[in-house]
Amino acid sequence: MLYTVRHVTKFTYDSPIRESVMEVRMQPRTEGTQRCVHFGLSTTPASRVLMHQDHGGNVVHHFNIPARHSRLSLKAEALVECAPANDLPERIDGDGWARLDQLTAGGEYWDMLTEHLRHSHAAAP
Repeated sequence: MLYTVRHVTKFTYDSPIRESVMEVRMQPRTEGTQRCVHFGLSTTPASRVLMHQDHGGNVVHHFNIPARHSRLSLKAEALVECAPANDLPERIDGDGWARLDQLTAGGEYWDMLTEHLRHSHAAAP
């Protein structure tokens, strides 16, 4: 199934500012059953939008508007293809937790695990 995603962000300043320097993470990821077929980001006032990938695999778009302006608008448009999700198993084999521990031992999922731990500890009495 294909989805069209459009997001508009608008900034209005009380008085004109001299420059805008921004980076945004608005591009849908391609992973699992989701694939970003197309993505575009435009700004008003117009700017040259550059991109790089951060340590988490997110595409980061960044731009600079070195002129006075009192409004700034960002428009992100994406075409995303989503395949049906795989069915979850009825139960996990006896070594399921050991396999999960093995996957997380390398540190690749550390950011996600610490966020989860932060929330679970905050909720504990």
